[in-house]
Amino acid sequence: MPLRLLTLGAVRCYRDGAELTELPAQRLRCAVLLYLAMEREATREILISLLWPERDSERGRHALNQKLYELRQVLGDDWLESQGDRMRMNPAFAVDAHQFESAAQQGALEEALSLYDGEFLAGFYLRESTGFEHWADRHRARLARRHRTARGDFINQCVARGDVPRAIAEARRWVELEPVEDEAQHRLIELLASTGNRAEAIRQYESYERALKADDLVPLDHTRALIDQVRQSSAPPGPPAPQSADSERPRSPGPITPDTSLRRAVLRRGRVTTLALTTIVLLAGAGWWASRRYARGSATPARSVAVLPFLNFSSNPGASEHLSDGIAEDLINALAQTDSLYVVARTSSFRFRNKDLDIHTIGDSLHVALLVEGSIRQEGNRLRVTAQLINVADGYHLWSHTFDRELEDVLAVEQEIANAMVDALRIKLRGPERARLAVGGTTDPRAYDLFLRGRYLLQKATRAAVLHSIAYLDSAVAREPRYALAQADLAEAHVLAAATGDLPYDEALDTAKAAAEQAIREAPELSEAHAALGRVALERWEWAAAEREAILAIRLNPKNASAHTIYTGVLMVRGRTDEAVREAALAAQLEPLSAAAADNHAEALRAARRFAEAVRIHRKALELEPSLGRQNLAKAYIELGQYDSALAQFRGAVAAGAPHLARIDQLWAAYTYARAGDRAAATAWLQQFKQGGEPRRPNYLLAATYLALGEKDRVFPLLQSGIAERSQRAWRQLPWDPIWDPIRRDPRFVRILEQMNLR
Repeated sequence: MPLRLLTLGAVRCYRDGAELTELPAQRLRCAVLLYLAMEREATREILISLLWPERDSERGRHALNQKLYELRQVLGDDWLESQGDRMRMNPAFAVDAHQFESAAQQGALEEALSLYDGEFLAGFYLRESTGFEHWADRHRARLARRHRTARGDFINQCVARGDVPRAIAEARRWVELEPVEDEAQHRLIELLASTGNRAEAIRQYESYERALKADDLVPLDHTRALIDQVRQSSAPPGPPAPQSADSERPRSPGPITPDTSLRRAVLRRGRVTTLALTTIVLLAGAGWWASRRYARGSATPARSVAVLPFLNFSSNPGASEHLSDGIAEDLINALAQTDSLYVVARTSSFRFRNKDLDIHTIGDSLHVALLVEGSIRQEGNRLRVTAQLINVADGYHLWSHTFDRELEDVLAVEQEIANAMVDALRIKLRGPERARLAVGGTTDPRAYDLFLRGRYLLQKATRAAVLHSIAYLDSAVAREPRYALAQADLAEAHVLAAATGDLPYDEALDTAKAAAEQAIREAPELSEAHAALGRVALERWEWAAAEREAILAIRLNPKNASAHTIYTGVLMVRGRTDEAVREAALAAQLEPLSAAAADNHAEALRAARRFAEAVRIHRKALELEPSLGRQNLAKAYIELGQYDSALAQFRGAVAAGAPHLARIDQLWAAYTYARAGDRAAATAWLQQFKQGGEPRRPNYLLAATYLALGEKDRVFPLLQSGIAERSQRAWRQLPWDPIWDPIRRDPRFVRILEQMNLR
């Protein structure tokens, strides 16, 4: 042969060492080669749907045959093997991207890095084929991630063996390849400073800062903090510590400056978003197509869709990730308003972020027939948003579109496209559906940008992220008080901060209630607002109000998984456990890959005394999220009398005879042994727990342990003092938890339930 194709950096092809300069000149021809080279094999139909989606089968096949003929003229006849409709690349055809990945996987980092000469297909675009462009974007993102990991790991190896000059050279090469990649710049500045080259480190930072300033961006917070440290430091330098390229530095959402708002507010709530509308157009027109691909009676609904997180190819993706996530979430929320379409909720579809899985695997995992993929790219003053709809059954691109605009004009253009799509959909969507798409938003791009930043952090759900989200959401509603979606998210954030104790409990709930009520005043039809108000009522044990708001939220949007979860909590407390199981199952169906939804379903089953089923669902939740707390699974095992299995959930420490156990797990061990009838072991673990001197003991579990030991007189004072601290969510379990069945008819227990507004 030998043939060699270079895809990392500029596209080039060599045969017998001589460059075939005529190959990239005809881009469709080159695109056929690139797809086959990367995928190794494909059917003619897939290539036609990717490159000539607008043509019928006969014309598309003719176009493909023409390009294959042209490629044979350039490459020879031995590069492709064909059998019927399926084509397979000759294995001897070398592709640098494959060689790079193989070397990186085998740990040959130096060899791998020598192959990486730039991003995948740098400078090669096929604007007339958004399907091909999105395919290229997926490979581009995967290869870039692998390169960053390999480069960072190799720098660590150089540092570990004391070869700091080589580490600096590798960091310089990284910066050369990705000049606005914050992690590359951070590593280089850090290495330069570690060798005493503080002046050069500062010059490097200033050069980076100037490059970003051209796009109205700034370095991320942790890099600005680093340069401040370098400027202020007078200590002698030390060797830099090795770092993981995969380690997550604190990712700042970036400064809040008015100059950058328009550039980042690509799509906004309050009007029907462009991507949502065009996708709905396609779904309305192509439902028959998907349905005929699935046999009648198939478990996968034909009109079912999941929106995957959008890829971000902007110059500084860390500073605009809130935008790519926001666009995808807007799509999910807008599509969920159509009654005839099953839409997977965000928590499940976003689990596939940065996962290199094929369409069939993702579709089967999410149990959907259709997938929406997309990407954003900001280059200078241009913004490019692509989206496509893919049929899971065969990988066909049913529809794709690119929105390529000047950033300064994006708001006007988006409104123009949105209005055109609303007109086109008049016969496709009923009036109420169309009206719901516009509920709760804003027309202020700055407020939208602040909202996206706040929601992005709120979804992370860590304590620090929630507090930061409140700051952004406060800014959004201060700028636009009528922004109902921002008010609803602000309410949710305050509820979370109250539950963790990061904000004063009653004060935070007052703020949450006010924000939710303001959202409802501005947008009475907004499901999220009623769900937020229902969550506040649930925290305050206002069961009737919580039930009313949850039912209304579900009525407004039956696909609101959060509303179903809130309603589940109310039903469990009120003893309507069969209804609670049904609601929890609905929430889990909407969130098929959410560990929290599965765990909530299992708890509803435990409340209904269906313990074996609860164990099965709890185990599923742990498979989805191994770090999930195991106490709920242990409680289900205890009710089944499987005490060894329950003890095994506490890290296996008790079963293995380990002397050390986490404080709360010591108390769990005491409770479990007490339920098993081993009073001596239970007393020993209880005594060990007490010796820890923890000032704020978990009264709920301590009371349960005394109950299992038969010491009822010690139970009720603990319960009485505990319900006064309603900030501990465990007390909401009191009305239904099987733990308390032995005293459920005791007048003292009845009085406690009355204090919880029950009975």
